[in-house]
Amino acid sequence: MAALDDIVGCVVFFSTIAIVAGNLSAGELPPYMIALVVLLPLVIGVVTGLVAGVVLKKERNTPTTLLLLGSTILLASAVGFLCNGLLPRPVLNFMLIGMAFSATFSNMISEKRLEQVMKGFNPILGVAMIVVILNLGAPLDYHLILGAGLYTAVYILARGCGKYFGAFFGAAITKSPKTVRNFLGFTLLPHSGVSLVFTGIAVGVLSGPAPECAQIIQGTIAAAAVINEIIAVIMAKKGFEWAGEFHKAEEMPTAEPQAILQPVVTISRQHGSGGREIGRKLAEQLGIPFYGYELIERAAQSSPIDRSFFENAETSGSNSLLRHLSDGVQQNLSVEDQAFLHQAQIIRQVASEGPCVIVGRCADYVLKERPHVVKAFIHADMDSRIHRIVHIYHEADEEALEQIKKTDRRREQYYSYYSGQAFGDSTNYAICLDSSLVGVDTCVKILKDAYTAQLVNQP
Repeated sequence: MAALDDIVGCVVFFSTIAIVAGNLSAGELPPYMIALVVLLPLVIGVVTGLVAGVVLKKERNTPTTLLLLGSTILLASAVGFLCNGLLPRPVLNFMLIGMAFSATFSNMISEKRLEQVMKGFNPILGVAMIVVILNLGAPLDYHLILGAGLYTAVYILARGCGKYFGAFFGAAITKSPKTVRNFLGFTLLPHSGVSLVFTGIAVGVLSGPAPECAQIIQGTIAAAAVINEIIAVIMAKKGFEWAGEFHKAEEMPTAEPQAILQPVVTISRQHGSGGREIGRKLAEQLGIPFYGYELIERAAQSSPIDRSFFENAETSGSNSLLRHLSDGVQQNLSVEDQAFLHQAQIIRQVASEGPCVIVGRCADYVLKERPHVVKAFIHADMDSRIHRIVHIYHEADEEALEQIKKTDRRREQYYSYYSGQAFGDSTNYAICLDSSLVGVDTCVKILKDAYTAQLVNQP
């Protein structure tokens, strides 16, 4: 059940904070208020989450989905503010409202629909989390780190044991594989952002009535955050190594000796340059498989990820700044990243099965360590690209130029994000061809000759 484990943790934390605040207020906070601090936010979150689940069940385009999700989030916040105004003092915690809200609506809609919702919302969520962490973490006095001492050691040890044994027993109960049970806990050790958020809340409660306790908490968590992000990252890396996850993809169906690997042609292309047509004609003349949309079909059939994430991977667009920011605070791979990794696995698999032509999908980068790969980039002047789009793809003349710019920009973002290289940079390819200058057939002939040369030059 999505987010329920986080809700349990938050309930424990805020229950503790409410009890401490009640004791420190010397009777100013009545007992029923302590219960309200925990229960009322959960009720508000569940009720508004039910509304969100109903309105978000039906598939809609991304702007409409974000509008509906944003509206229901604002509804949850408005109800929280209203209830706070009716209480003797504002005590409701909006983090609990948000977690109950998300847990409710995410378990009401299908997995496919949830992926679509989060695809659009993740960049916004990532930036929002960064703002929250900076807002609560920046005011902390990091000079108190030196005085944290034993508290820090106890906290790091307790947190590490909680992470590891929680994952261990959870995996044992669910009968997960042995590698998951033994090593998952190590991979969960990083990510101290949430502890900074909770520290800011705790310090806010204690700074008035118990400033000495607030200082101890600040020093402990600040020191732990710094130390943890060094030790925990190393331990997480070792956890992946011990589980055998590193280089696992490269060890997939490439068991053939390198000496008998058949040549593969990868084609990257500008929109409207004819790269797909060139690849298909080349495959037909060589009598080898062609993978364009066929690669999407194969990836979609072998993965639970919704087909649309494979179909729209190169052209759906993403703000690279938001993607990088949001990736920094998300603990799990995004659906887009999962789709790319699965697609890369399929690319390696089809390349291991025999000679083929692969168009797009960062295939040149995915196969960068494989010998006998002819990496080509097809480009063309703008006039010929517009002509092709209008007369072959039947797009409106006045929209062709904008479509070219938009598609090229999205392909550049996609390629740069996953490869770390510049799309169209000649140093990334063996052959760069201007199809508007030499023609489609000549491009096919040149690539055919390059493919033949790879066959001849094999050991």
